[in-house]
Amino acid sequence: MYVWRVVHHPLSTTPAERTAILSALRDHLAAETGEEAGYLRRSTLETLAANAMKDGFESATAWIDGAGLGDADAETMANGIKHWRTGPDTGKWIEWMGGKLPAEILNAKVIGMMNQWTSSDYKATGQWLNEASEGPAKVAAVRSYAHTLAPYDPAAAEQWAKTLPPGKEREELLEAIGKLGQPEAAAE
Repeated sequence: MYVWRVVHHPLSTTPAERTAILSALRDHLAAETGEEAGYLRRSTLETLAANAMKDGFESATAWIDGAGLGDADAETMANGIKHWRTGPDTGKWIEWMGGKLPAEILNAKVIGMMNQWTSSDYKATGQWLNEASEGPAKVAAVRSYAHTLAPYDPAAAEQWAKTLPPGKEREELLEAIGKLGQPEAAAE
């Protein structure tokens, strides 16, 4: 419990403090197993990511990248990255996660962030998508953006969906956009 109290302390916000907490967590978990140890690991890593995000994108990602995390810990830490914490750097965070997370986790994380970002500022989201690097993060982002946009602007949603690679996912999205873009037909 000591590690949990320290990581949730409001003064545990510098990179050096986060590194010390991560080291203490690793030492503690080396001797612990079970459900409580798993909860401590998850909550501490997510909170460390949230605390790092307060320093801004560049500082936070530098600290996370330098923390020596394994794949499972990196995935867990990504759960601490929330849209409401990313501010104007949401697109940067999405692209950064694209190089860190396996496809299934990346898709779920990007969908959640894009839904919230599109709902709060669809113009900034669309602008970022226009400039985003190609890759799995952008594909997930386009799918989410088009789906969220469909009830309000089905023509724009369709245009975005058509930027996806041809295949089953693209066709399913276009079909969903057709249904979402015509709410009065669905109500009949």
